[in-house]
Amino acid sequence: MTVSEGQQVTVSWSAPALADSYERELYPAGTNCLTSGAYCDPTTGLSYTFLPLYPSYYYRVRALNSTCSTQWGDWAAATFSVRGTISGQVKQDDSDLAVLVGGVCSLAGASGIQPGSGAQVTVNASYFGSVDGTGSYSVKAPVGAGILAVLTPASAIYHCTCPAGCVYSTSVPKTSLVFFVSDIRPAWWQAVGGNIHADGGNVHSNSSAFYPRSAFWMVRRIQSFRLTRSTPARSAARRCSSGSRRRLKRPEKGFCASAWTGKAHCRDVGGGKEQKSNLREAGCSFH
Repeated sequence: MTVSEGQQVTVSWSAPALADSYERELYPAGTNCLTSGAYCDPTTGLSYTFLPLYPSYYYRVRALNSTCSTQWGDWAAATFSVRGTISGQVKQDDSDLAVLVGGVCSLAGASGIQPGSGAQVTVNASYFGSVDGTGSYSVKAPVGAGILAVLTPASAIYHCTCPAGCVYSTSVPKTSLVFFVSDIRPAWWQAVGGNIHADGGNVHSNSSAFYPRSAFWMVRRIQSFRLTRSTPARSAARRCSSGSRRRLKRPEKGFCASAWTGKAHCRDVGGGKEQKSNLREAGCSFH
């Protein structure tokens, strides 16, 4: 049987003639009445309702007519399996803002996304569900706690921003289990013939007045990063996804800089007094 999150299960049996009470034993398969999660009690009813916490259960019932006998009847037994559904959505988080709230990642206003055709969510390495074009997924798996739900993007340009490593430790069933991904990587900036500084998290580059108009200015995002613009100007700049800071081939002079938490950290690579003066005005220090 398949159950939803928080759904209870009812087991029932028929009443034999003259029976007035029953002995019921219900416990996770392979265990006994001494196990946590077992329900073993005498009863006069013909059913029992419980919340399943394990993938499969064994139960048996026998009857007694206490008026004319103290002997129990024969056991009637059965085993059944319980499955649940883990479902949710993959959403975009290019600004890396998603956070864990109550064990599940959350970011208001985020849109669903398919991180590559063929992306899937895997539960306990054995149960799979594909991520569709809206980012939604659903996986049926045996009921249980402490399972692992793992998102595997189909495209290498995507990485998870929440949860870490694209892995949840959760339970089955579980709904609204959301993964957040981004196709933007940490970046470094370089400007030649100007200065660069950060202000409140925004990166600015001021062109030098001493480079000819034949020089160019370009900002570029590598891998998933989109080419934004290339126009004649007086300096050159490039933004890259990884690797050490390095000079552009032309112009020959400039400096490398990286910015974080709204502060500038610049390294002069030979721009002369005029350029150092510009750097100091931008709040840079030299190393």
